[in-house]
Amino acid sequence: MLFISIAKEQECAFRNYAFPLREWGILSLTPLFFAFDAVGSKNPPAITHPEYYYGFLCVALAWQVGFLVIARDPLRFRTMMVPAMIEKFGYALCCFVLVARHLALGTTAMFGGLDLLFGIGFFVAWRRSAALQHGV
Repeated sequence: MLFISIAKEQECAFRNYAFPLREWGILSLTPLFFAFDAVGSKNPPAITHPEYYYGFLCVALAWQVGFLVIARDPLRFRTMMVPAMIEKFGYALCCFVLVARHLALGTTAMFGGLDLLFGIGFFVAWRRSAALQHGV
């Protein structure tokens, strides 16, 4: 019984350590649903395909909910960290390539860098959760 208690304490400590900014995505993405015209005017050219804009936002917001699910029980949803890492590293790579090719503003690299850090956080959490899962 003591082992279960210690493992539960480690899991709670791990959860708090690994997912401190889990609400960031929802808070930063939700206002974009109401900023369609502002995005096009501040970062020309104007958006010509709103279905891509809103589609991206919906998928990104769905992933934010997925991240919250993972954060509630990282050991149970450990395997979902793999697609989460693909999402984070993939977006970061796209941002960096677009900026390097002068197809996006330099601020895009900042958001790519933020996702790169979150991806690294998922990788660390994925590795750490393996040790907790196997009782190491």
